[in-house]
Amino acid sequence: MLEIYLFVSPLGSRCLRRELELMTCQKNFTSTKICYQVIPLINQETIYRALADLHRTPSMKNQQAINILMNHITLDYQAALLQGKKRGIKFLCKLQSTIIHDQQPYTQQLVAEAINDVKLDPEQFYLDRKSKLVQQAIQQMNRLVHEFKIQEPTSAVLIDSQNEQYASFISDFSIQKLTQLLNQPNTLNLIPAPRT
Repeated sequence: MLEIYLFVSPLGSRCLRRELELMTCQKNFTSTKICYQVIPLINQETIYRALADLHRTPSMKNQQAINILMNHITLDYQAALLQGKKRGIKFLCKLQSTIIHDQQPYTQQLVAEAINDVKLDPEQFYLDRKSKLVQQAIQQMNRLVHEFKIQEPTSAVLIDSQNEQYASFISDFSIQKLTQLLNQPNTLNLIPAPRT
């Protein structure tokens, strides 16, 4: 089994494309079982890229607003994940698509529509959003970002269940790069795997 950790900006258009690719990648690799996680990455780089994607100036006020927005989206995403990984990722993609492509502002109405679209239980979502479990999960995600030393969105780390001591790093993840990596294992960029 291959485990993929894809690190994304909660407001990145390129990240959204990679998330959608990742959700369909199992079809391309019938001989390898793939398990994946999408992990939000919030840092200065993702904030600047989000400002560019949203056509906003990089003023301090806008940077703070984007940082707060990314944290809200991450909190919502983590609450949605508790109702299933696929639903959680679809929820994240719905928020991203609506904010980035449709240029709608993040509102509670938008969150409610995304909850409805991916068929989440709204009552459970809002309970989970306030829970310690969600806060702990976000802290765990942040630890993975730190342990893997991730700086760039769309970076991915792959761990093969046959060799969990090492992980492979892919910058600017794509299905094409994943295919190349799986077909040519000698091109692996190995890093020590964290002890999670």
